[in-house]
Amino acid sequence: MKRWLSSVFVAALVVGGYAQAQDYVTDDLCGLCHGDIADSYMNSGHPWKLHHTHGQTPPVDEWPWSDVKTAAGIPPVPPLPVAGGEQLGWSDVEFVIGNFFWKARFIRPDGFIYIGDAGEKTQWNLATQEFVPYHAGEPDKPYNCGRCHTTGYQPDGNQTPILPIGTDHDEPLPGLVGTWVQDGVRCEACHGPASDHIQAAFAGNGGNVPPPGGKDCRECHYRDAPLNGRMPWKGGFMRHHQQAEDMDHSPHAELHCNTCHNPHRSTVYNDGGISAYEEGVSKDKLCTDCHDDKPYEVAGMESVNCIECHMPDMGKSAVAVNPYKGDVRGHLFQIMTDPIAAADNVVDADGNLTGGAPGFWKQDANGQAFVTVDYACLGCHTGMPLDVAAGIANGIHEPPNVPPTADPNGPYTGTTGQAVAFDGSGSTDTDGTIVSYDWDFGDGNTGTGVNPTHTYAAAGQYTVTLTVTDDGGDTDTNATTADITDTPPLPPGDTWVLDIPFRYMYDQAIVTFTPYVSILVRVETMFPDGTIVRGMGFEVRGMVYWWNYNPYSVFYGRINRDAGTMSGIVISRQGVGIWSGGQP
Repeated sequence: MKRWLSSVFVAALVVGGYAQAQDYVTDDLCGLCHGDIADSYMNSGHPWKLHHTHGQTPPVDEWPWSDVKTAAGIPPVPPLPVAGGEQLGWSDVEFVIGNFFWKARFIRPDGFIYIGDAGEKTQWNLATQEFVPYHAGEPDKPYNCGRCHTTGYQPDGNQTPILPIGTDHDEPLPGLVGTWVQDGVRCEACHGPASDHIQAAFAGNGGNVPPPGGKDCRECHYRDAPLNGRMPWKGGFMRHHQQAEDMDHSPHAELHCNTCHNPHRSTVYNDGGISAYEEGVSKDKLCTDCHDDKPYEVAGMESVNCIECHMPDMGKSAVAVNPYKGDVRGHLFQIMTDPIAAADNVVDADGNLTGGAPGFWKQDANGQAFVTVDYACLGCHTGMPLDVAAGIANGIHEPPNVPPTADPNGPYTGTTGQAVAFDGSGSTDTDGTIVSYDWDFGDGNTGTGVNPTHTYAAAGQYTVTLTVTDDGGDTDTNATTADITDTPPLPPGDTWVLDIPFRYMYDQAIVTFTPYVSILVRVETMFPDGTIVRGMGFEVRGMVYWWNYNPYSVFYGRINRDAGTMSGIVISRQGVGIWSGGQP
């Protein structure tokens, strides 16, 4: 009721004209019209960057997600540390910094942060439920984080928290640097002061009078102020809240934060802060909508989300799980698959490697920065050597090469002294190209190419082996046989000799001639496929030639005498004699 009455009171002032243009009106009033957004954003981390407890013990549900924390064994209200040798009570605490997800720090009634004496631990880490040191033993540490932790911040002065809701302070707190309108990052921190918008809204014209611009995400999610573009690194991890630097040096520099994020909802509690994280929707959807050609190709990793490797926890806000896994996701995205450790990728302000000392994350000549393999892989695969991880990462999105299939055709037959033609054109490669064909003819000789020929010197059955290599470097080998027989000798006289089945002489013309008189010779050949070919020709100067329409053979005849009655003729096929004869 108090909040509602306050809202009504502020609304009355605004509508009545008492508020000056561009004044802050607080998120109570924003929620009157934007209730759904206001409710969800109060469950996000932004409003809780700084929370005013007024020296009172907070109720158990003061911070959101108290039920989730309780279920995880994390106290929703943080315990208090020992500082200056004394156990603190809630009356000693004016503000709490955080306690949403990572850590909680505590502010004294005078506005300084509790850091404690040397050896004391004053920062509460939620994940490990333990206190750790925070500038212990140093001089008083003022709270100078208001620029990004509050709404309506002005750097001058020391905050006197006179808020529209009221306060119990009327004097400045010396430890609080600057002044502000609301604790935490509320609506007007990002959207700007809303008084003109509210006045127009009550007049029915709010949509035409948007609030002036507030802060962009990068103004706070940027570590290396004043916007020097470097990415600080310390103690094995990137510093937290430097997502803007990461993005600037990533392949996604042109994207805006809200391309992926809903700033009104929690990301770490999976409350819709990532727009694709909805029931029944793959968590990779934001990635695969654009990168649909990058499937996992390593067995066992199909269920791993893209961000586990491309956005590993390479930053640290509170707790490191192991030397390669912190608690804040990086936004560099692209993985450098060289076996370079994170500590060897840090440079000083002059660009010299620091050897693991604090410095800045290295950039290439184009200003690009990369996730190193130890962050991408070793946060989960803790025992894997860096070079092994680099080798796996190098091809994790490349489909494995499918080996080719060698087909030597065959079996082949032939005779000694005759060239045998081989055919490897039936070999295939389903995902590329065959780049080489290597033959072993089985008699100690080799050849290359798709269609080589080879002449055997001796009869026998030979194992012919074909090895093909594809453009991915994979090979396949298969074998066939070549049955080689001896070439039949030239028969004497008028005998017709069959050196293979189905081939014979059917006629010849015997004439008396001079070297300038032609004779007629006719030959018929039947080949194994049933083809019958007849040829005829003429003799000139002791040489007999004839045409043959058969694609398988060429006939050549020779007269053994210069003139007179033909006493003999030799018919050869592809250079091998197959018939000889004649009349005396």
